[in-house]
Amino acid sequence: MKRRGFTLVELLVVIAIIGILIALLLPAVQAAREAARRMQCASNFKQVGIASHSYHNAIGSFPTGTFMTARGTCSEVRPNYYYSGWGWGAFLLPYLDQVPLYERFDFKLADYNTGVSFVASAEFVNTYLCPSDPVGPSLVSSTGRGSNGPLPEEDNANTNMAGVADSRDWRCDAQWPRLDGNGMLYSFSKVKVSEVTDGTSNTFLIGEIPNDVRNRHRGQFYVSWNIWGTHNPINLALRLPDSNPWSSASYSFGSHHPGGCHFVFADGSTQFISEDIAYDIYQALATRAGGEVIEGWGE
Repeated sequence: MKRRGFTLVELLVVIAIIGILIALLLPAVQAAREAARRMQCASNFKQVGIASHSYHNAIGSFPTGTFMTARGTCSEVRPNYYYSGWGWGAFLLPYLDQVPLYERFDFKLADYNTGVSFVASAEFVNTYLCPSDPVGPSLVSSTGRGSNGPLPEEDNANTNMAGVADSRDWRCDAQWPRLDGNGMLYSFSKVKVSEVTDGTSNTFLIGEIPNDVRNRHRGQFYVSWNIWGTHNPINLALRLPDSNPWSSASYSFGSHHPGGCHFVFADGSTQFISEDIAYDIYQALATRAGGEVIEGWGE
């Protein structure tokens, strides 16, 4: 009795067909996974938007962008008092169901990188992270006085969110945050809803930022001055070859989602903003009282 089997040619054809099917399916699978990651990221931003308004209802204003004394010439120098260097990401913790972590910080210490506060600053807050960022949770460098990990540059827990401080460069001397920001979350800011005369639905509050995939220990951290400006277009740093997302020339809001990034608006809503948005509209959305006419931009 003869037994039928596959010839070598038939086997190769079957393997080729399977390979083609896998090649066709992989992009769809990857797209579905990215859609799920983007949905989770948007959910995180929505939670932060709700927390920001809960803070406003309790305190009477949005959280301060950062308590960092300016040392440049663009504005007057203010004393630090308490809260030296602390930022909005730390102040929102109780409104994100992170009371135990918030209570581990001692806001009357010299700064956020001192004592028990420094140890607590290594705790990751998943709400501040975006699952599409390939870096993931990572301790980033902020001080040379010690570290929270085996490497000297492992200091504070990273974040994928930054407050929108200004439509210009948020710094006044290429280093220290300016005190005259025209955005929502700048140094020593205490912006009220009533002061957002451009309209809360037309004003950025918090935007998405990428971590540095070439150096996972170089990034922004939520406990301190994680505020940025919109003077560079969305995803500029990711589009420039071999650029450093943290350099003064190329840093920008952006993400590893295709085509743009998320922003929380001053009304608490979250929107995905295209990297192709007109630059003048992008700048106008960053100001709280610029008087720009931008009706219908999101339609």
